[in-house]
Amino acid sequence: MPVTRRPCTARRSLLADRRVLILLDNAATASQVRPLLPGSGGSLVIVTSRDRLAGLAIRDGARRLTLGTLPEAEAVALLRAVTSDYRPQDDEQKYQRSAMLHRRLGDRSREALTWRGTGRTYAATERPEEAAAFHRQAAAVHRELRDTWELAVELHQLAEATDAGDPAAARTHRTEALTHLTPFTDPRAHALRALVEQSLAGHG
Repeated sequence: MPVTRRPCTARRSLLADRRVLILLDNAATASQVRPLLPGSGGSLVIVTSRDRLAGLAIRDGARRLTLGTLPEAEAVALLRAVTSDYRPQDDEQKYQRSAMLHRRLGDRSREALTWRGTGRTYAATERPEEAAAFHRQAAAVHRELRDTWELAVELHQLAEATDAGDPAAARTHRTEALTHLTPFTDPRAHALRALVEQSLAGHG
C-alpha cells in the first residue's frame, strides 16, 4: 500500500480525538503498517499478516497473537463451503486429504515465518550474519513450497542482511526477488517492488 506523508498526517489529525478500530489486512512488512498507525488517542489497530512483523512488537509495542491451523472437522467444513458451487461432487475423503495437505503446508510455512522473525530480531540488534542465516533457511522453505510471494519477501530480507558482508550476493537476492514479484500487481507488491528497486539503485 503506497503511503505518502501528507495523507498520513491528515489521517492522524482526523483520528486524534476519536476512538476507532482500524483493520489492516494481510500486511507485508512493518514499514508498510507503521505510517498508518494513529499517533494518539484511544484507537485500536488490528493487523493481520502471514509474517511475524517482529519490528512492530519491538519498536511499536504491538502484541502478537499467533493463530494455529483449524481442526480437521472445521477445515473440511470450510473447504466444502468455499468449493460447493463449482465442485459439488467431491466426497468427504477428498476434503479430508486436502485439509491434511494444507495443514502440513501451513506447518512448514509457519516454521519459515518463525525463522524470518528470528532473522529480523538479529538484524535489529546489528547481528547481520546470524540474521542472514535464518533468512536463508526461511527462503529455502518458501522455495520448497513454491510460495513465490513469501520467497520474494524473504529474499528482500536476506539481501538487507547481506548488504555489508557480501554486496554481490545481496544484489543477486534482490534481482531474484523482483523476478518472483512479476505476477503480483496488488498494492503490497508494488510497495515491496519499490523497496527492492530503490535498494538496487542505491547499491549500484
